[in-house]
Amino acid sequence: MKKKAGFIVLSMALAGSLMGCSFSLKKDSDGSSKKTETTVAEETGKTDETAGMDTGSDTETSEEASSAAGSDGKAAALPEEKEVGFGTGEMPEEYSDHMVVDSKMSGKVQTKDGEVVYHLPYIDYDSTACENVNTQIEKLGNDYMAKAGAEYTDCIAIGYEWSVYQDLLSVVVRVDFDANEYTDFYVYTIDLRKDVLLSKDDVLAYLDIDENSYEKNVQDAMDSCFTNTYKDMEGTDSFLKETYNWTIALSNVRDAVPYVDEDGELCVVGKIYSVAGPSYYPRQLSVDNLEDECEYSGRAYESFYYNPTSEDDSSDDYILPYSDSEYLTEDDLDGLTPDEIRLACNELYARHGRKFKDADYQAYFNSKSWYHGTVEPDDFDDTAVFNQYELANRDFIIEYEKEKGYK
Repeated sequence: MKKKAGFIVLSMALAGSLMGCSFSLKKDSDGSSKKTETTVAEETGKTDETAGMDTGSDTETSEEASSAAGSDGKAAALPEEKEVGFGTGEMPEEYSDHMVVDSKMSGKVQTKDGEVVYHLPYIDYDSTACENVNTQIEKLGNDYMAKAGAEYTDCIAIGYEWSVYQDLLSVVVRVDFDANEYTDFYVYTIDLRKDVLLSKDDVLAYLDIDENSYEKNVQDAMDSCFTNTYKDMEGTDSFLKETYNWTIALSNVRDAVPYVDEDGELCVVGKIYSVAGPSYYPRQLSVDNLEDECEYSGRAYESFYYNPTSEDDSSDDYILPYSDSEYLTEDDLDGLTPDEIRLACNELYARHGRKFKDADYQAYFNSKSWYHGTVEPDDFDDTAVFNQYELANRDFIIEYEKEKGYK
């Protein structure tokens, strides 16, 4: 029977994982990222230059598993490993539903914009490999967590999920960023019986999964995700086709990192390349069902909570304050001038930090306390950034303008 951790169970969208390595987007100083990775020559005619996802060497053994690198690309130093559990005559510690809990670093931080909640995991299990991972997660928290009273923070949430599948402990840490609504992942898989941090190849070997069929399933999952993401775009667009080829290229498939989720499914975190904004977005993709279930699992995550007082004070700064959370009707637009309606449409973009080529628009949004312009216009992809309300309201406003003869 599957047991769930009772200390905190919260919804978490988009969970992915890396096995014994990190999945990290390197950002430029302006908050955007460059498309620095290209695919293998036989598939795209480009040379692979990996940025962000560190999957570890294919020659890495369990005894030589590398540590997870942070977003700065530098691996945290690991204490010397010792052999415990399997092969030592010692009985491994029993697994439980409270073996991963919130660390002492976890907590709420109040910034000018709102309340940030950081949940960092602590593996409460007697294991050298677990101690190593705890050290790396502590460093991750120090790198990203905002200080109390900060006016603004790029990192708007940290959460995690974990599961035990047979003797495999998977811990997935997600880091949410405000710019482009990007989520980074740091995932660790430990063989608790052997007390070693596993690489991608180690995980596949442990699960006795055929590499060829695995890669085919991963490629199919990436194909499906990309197609669903950009199904409304013109299919003949040459750059869209090129971006699709980057996504399903064999090199990208092999960069994807497998893990076992709480439902006993084999999943991967893979890069789905983008036509604008960041070069890619990490996505959690289901690959296959495994034979067993995870006996123990849990998760902790809370999204960024904007300060209600701040929202009340600045509500007059929005033309349509709820255009990102409610569907608009004609009643919302009736009575607005053509200029106000155009600003209301651009307000959807400004909420996500898009800059504006039009100097008047830029000056207008610069005057708003809630606006933080970080994304260049040519790098902004509304189809990847907007939620369902924003996409629908964007189209509704444009259609309204056409019907009224404003455009």
